[in-house]
Amino acid sequence: MTGREATQWSWRFETWGRRRRAAVLGLFVVLAVWGAVAAGTSPVERSEPEAGRSDNDFYALVVDEMRDGRGYYDVIDAEQADFGFPTTPVFTVREPTLAWFVSATPPIVSGSLMIGLAVLAGALALRTFDLTERSRRMWATSTLVAACGVALFTDPAWRAVHETWAMLLVFIGMFGLRYGRGRPSMVAIFVASLVRELVAPVMPIMAVVAWRAGRRREAVEWTVLTGVFAVFYAWHAWRVSRDVAPGATDSPGWLTWRGWPGAVDAFGSSTVLTLLNPGVASALLLLGILGWTMRRGAVFGPIAAVVVFYAALLCVAGRDNTWYWGYYVGGIIVVGVPMGVAALGAMFSRRVEPRCMTDDPAS
Repeated sequence: MTGREATQWSWRFETWGRRRRAAVLGLFVVLAVWGAVAAGTSPVERSEPEAGRSDNDFYALVVDEMRDGRGYYDVIDAEQADFGFPTTPVFTVREPTLAWFVSATPPIVSGSLMIGLAVLAGALALRTFDLTERSRRMWATSTLVAACGVALFTDPAWRAVHETWAMLLVFIGMFGLRYGRGRPSMVAIFVASLVRELVAPVMPIMAVVAWRAGRRREAVEWTVLTGVFAVFYAWHAWRVSRDVAPGATDSPGWLTWRGWPGAVDAFGSSTVLTLLNPGVASALLLLGILGWTMRRGAVFGPIAAVVVFYAALLCVAGRDNTWYWGYYVGGIIVVGVPMGVAALGAMFSRRVEPRCMTDDPAS
């Protein structure tokens, strides 16, 4: 996409009538109240893990043992059940990519790379908002929220945690779509899917978005990457079935149909919104989703598609102890909160400016 295409956008509701706009507002209110009431009547209670028994402790131990010369699947087989984690089905066993990398590099290298990715993510968000926002206040607010979001993931102590890297790479991939015909984003999202398979759906989503926009070659490239990932994951599944003994208990099912409160639990617990009342978090998350979905444009459309997919996924899948699934796009949703406030204001104002025509001066 060209610089002009990438930075233009229009309100999605420009051609909507009052009834349709009122329906969106009604849905917003219903979901916000649902999230608040559910949090008040059935609050999620999580027990703190024993010292040395958290997920972070587990994956740090895996890396330490691999540095002593043991293979990834040997370590997982020996330690995962010991930590009380199930080892079946295959989705309970993380892909080996991150453990391979972290165990093969000095801590200073992996920790510095994590910080570098966070800086890059923040810089991409800053540049995106610099090109698309008409208001300096909106630019400053969106950029500050983005910077705070990625800053949470700069602790080198988390370098063995898959969700940390996946979140940063997804953030980079989404805000980097306008560069290099999308190929840098393809690399970021593909690597993120090798770190955590739950990121993989982003690739076919991007293929569909590109195809609908007429970018056939880009769509084919996303599809090819999806196929390559599928081959890698099939190999991983084979190694798990061959080398990892079944756990004492299988993992419970992930389809839980918790509805919007489930999404609030996941996104709220994995972002800065964890500091707020769940009812407030519910409303802010809806504002974030509204902010991305109410803008139509080459920058906003793909992000909106990914955000809506994961919000819908977390309404039907995930348990109380898989709240960290919200990491993947939770930070991106929160970045959309200022845009959501602006969208609500514009949706019910008498005059809506039809289009932002900010261009990339470098293009």
